[in-house]
Amino acid sequence: MNSALGLGTGIGKTSFTVYSPKLDSGTNGIGIPAFGSNKDISLASDDKSLGNAFLNDGPELQIANKRYGMEVEFDTVNYLFNVSSGTTGETLAANSALGVEENQAASSISVGRYKLTDLGGVDPVDDAEYAFNKIGNGQNQILGFPREGIVGFTAATGLASKPAVATGIEGLIDMNNAFSITSIGGENSFNVVVDGVSAFIKVPEGNYTGTTLAIALENRINQMQHPVTGIPIGGVDVVYDTTNNNLSFTTGSTGDSSTIKVDGAQRFGLKDIPLGIGETALVRTPVQATDELGRPLYVSPTGEITSKFDDFADNIVEDFYPLYLDDGELTFNKAGELTSPITKISYDGLPNAALTVDFSKATQYAQPFSATDVSQDGFASGV
Repeated sequence: MNSALGLGTGIGKTSFTVYSPKLDSGTNGIGIPAFGSNKDISLASDDKSLGNAFLNDGPELQIANKRYGMEVEFDTVNYLFNVSSGTTGETLAANSALGVEENQAASSISVGRYKLTDLGGVDPVDDAEYAFNKIGNGQNQILGFPREGIVGFTAATGLASKPAVATGIEGLIDMNNAFSITSIGGENSFNVVVDGVSAFIKVPEGNYTGTTLAIALENRINQMQHPVTGIPIGGVDVVYDTTNNNLSFTTGSTGDSSTIKVDGAQRFGLKDIPLGIGETALVRTPVQATDELGRPLYVSPTGEITSKFDDFADNIVEDFYPLYLDDGELTFNKAGELTSPITKISYDGLPNAALTVDFSKATQYAQPFSATDVSQDGFASGV
């Protein structure tokens, strides 16, 4: 062990330790124990030196570069490393697809290192510039991961996944105004579970508003640590809505494996609120119908099914071909407008009645179902 790691720092050179100088308060501000409180970690075991949770009160640096929800696993059967990002999706321009309202960046993972000299040092001309999923100019495949342009590299595809969101109900008190929080009845305690990691969060007793309570909760939730790895949760966003007088909690990770559950006092609207679950977007590409000879079918401007493209040419929608999928199915374009069928549909086979439905005003958007127009063309029930 020592031949691979080098000599330790403890007695007999078989252990190591990590410590920091004491600050004015006698404790360290980043969770690393001060000298005298630190422990010796054996080099012959799998023990780790884990710091304590701490609350950072300094300015955020490089917020756009922060990443949450990444997972690294090692397949002991196939001897492969698997790395999963906390995001999904490909590069899409705003409004180029349903559900994409702003420019979307691709989700990708790159593993690389600096190019090394013959003596093992870093090549001074390698600046490790990030471009095209490459890191540095080194040719090594680190941990077995291929770089862009190498066989085995997989590009990102699909829509961006969504984080888990837990939204509280309206508080019993107006949290726009100042209010006091005490430990009476445990109202300063909150039970929080994020991505399977749970903890009881306590905010200090004192005076708050909805905004300052959201900040206090966010700081403490993000310091929750995984019981095995010791890695903090990070990335959770807590917001107070001044209009609805409620709190909402959003995870830093995304996808259907992201979850968040918050339980707190009723006066803050945090009693028995639903579990928040993330979402991984699915992209389905419809297959164009064909006739018995395998020729593609289209819907002509008159609403008839045809295999003659000339009958269909004047009814083309940009970047989208209306497809006749099956009887009873509707087809919409990317703007949510109906493209087929464009004529009234008569349903036969109904006992003692004839039914004709006009779908011409039907639309399809990423929002709950609603009827925009209801009218009656018959008589009310008689007595």
